[in-house]
Amino acid sequence: MHGFKKYECRIFDKWGEEIFYTENQQEGWRGTYKNDPNDPVQQDVYVYRIFVIDLMDEAHTYIGSITLLR
Repeated sequence: MHGFKKYECRIFDKWGEEIFYTENQQEGWRGTYKNDPNDPVQQDVYVYRIFVIDLMDEAHTYIGSITLLR
C-alpha cells in the first residue's frame, strides 16, 4: 500500500446503484458494470466516493463526479 492504511473507491450511477467497488488503490474503473468487461455502462455522469485512512490514522472522504464519454 502506498500512503494509506485503508482505501475504498466506489462509483455510483444516477440512481445511486453502486456499479464499481475496490479496496485496491492500483485498480481503476474501466467504465463497466461490476467490472464485467462484457457489460460496458452507457455514456453518462457517475458519482465517485473515495475513502482513505492515511498513515497518521486520519480519515478523508472525497466525493465528485466523472463524465464517461465513449
